[in-house]
Amino acid sequence: EEIEEIREIDTSEFITFLEEVKSDYQNADQTLQIALDKKVSEM
Repeated sequence: EEIEEIREIDTSEFITFLEEVKSDYQNADQTLQIALDKKVSEM
């Protein structure tokens, strides 16, 4: 029997995480951005 853990996520922590991901993406080189864009479009 699987036990599923449900956690509450602090919205401000999640927003901070997303802002860091956005910054990393914007500061990445063009090759990585293209690869990530392609992967996202396949989802």
